[in-house]
Amino acid sequence: MKLFRGLGAVAVAAAMLVAGCNGGGDDGGDADAGAGTAPGVGVAPDAGASEGILMVTPYVSESDMGPINEAFSTSAASPWGFEHRGVDFFSKGHFVPFRAVAAGVIAEVKLNENEGSGNWQVSVRLDHASDYWVLYVFEPMTDDQRDGQTQLDSISVTEGQQVSQGETIGDLYGPGDGAHVHFGLYRTGGADVCPEPHFVQEAKDSIVRLIREQWPQANMCYQD
Repeated sequence: MKLFRGLGAVAVAAAMLVAGCNGGGDDGGDADAGAGTAPGVGVAPDAGASEGILMVTPYVSESDMGPINEAFSTSAASPWGFEHRGVDFFSKGHFVPFRAVAAGVIAEVKLNENEGSGNWQVSVRLDHASDYWVLYVFEPMTDDQRDGQTQLDSISVTEGQQVSQGETIGDLYGPGDGAHVHFGLYRTGGADVCPEPHFVQEAKDSIVRLIREQWPQANMCYQD
């Protein structure tokens, strides 16, 4: 594992590919937050298809998750009022498991210090067989480097490892208020995209339920 300082979640993504990512993808639209599907479970059909990516929830169980305060937005024209190129998944406790949304290869696992907040975080990049890749940023929300190391030690995968859809990526360590995993979907070349069209329906329904606990009329994505 490499120790890397001075990059925030967005800058980490840019450093891994091309700086200056721009928003992209399809309009998220509405999702049925009341569907009676089993939350946080399931395997996507054709999840390894080279023409795209179909994802399950990054969390194992919806019951482990708190309300989502901010999802994907390319401007301040969103319920949360600011640009946010991903979805933040907040845990209800310590050591909450997160998993691979699709099959792929772990391209990078990196401990770094957020330049703006001084908090320690761990970035995990998962490359899919298509031209998509996924970024998980495990943020325990603490400026204590020992907590950052604990978070790194709680990651289950290593660089170069092949993972199956649903395989554990790691546990979110939550010593600080607001501990969460920032989740972003990208195209090869660095463009971040709205993840909503790429989730299987039960995953989409589960995530929108969590968003609407905080923002009752909100969607997953807001784009210019």
